[in-house]
Amino acid sequence: MKTDIFITTYKREDLFLTSFHSLLDSLTDRNGVRITVCVDGGKETKIDNFVYENCDFLLWNKENIGLGPSINKALAHISTLNNYFDNNKSDFICMLQDDVTYKKGWLDKLIKVFGCL
Repeated sequence: MKTDIFITTYKREDLFLTSFHSLLDSLTDRNGVRITVCVDGGKETKIDNFVYENCDFLLWNKENIGLGPSINKALAHISTLNNYFDNNKSDFICMLQDDVTYKKGWLDKLIKVFGCL
């Protein structure tokens, strides 16, 4: 099963980094999970090397375009991956918040609720 996870963030570096670390720690299996981060507000937002090294795709908005357009940008990116790479098509797409701490196994439980497993 392939799962796409995306997170949008804007000027909340500390919260985002705490959330991102907990996300990675929470995944029982990183195989089959693609992580896209969409940073709103351009280069004034600081993203450390840990994020660069551990997310699969990093999208940057040159300026603050807002939450809705950032979500749409991430979804369009995922849709493009799914349309052009059939062998890498995701079965499940999940939007996450940049201020939430994730616990081990949360994704498996969520996927079961939606009947994807």
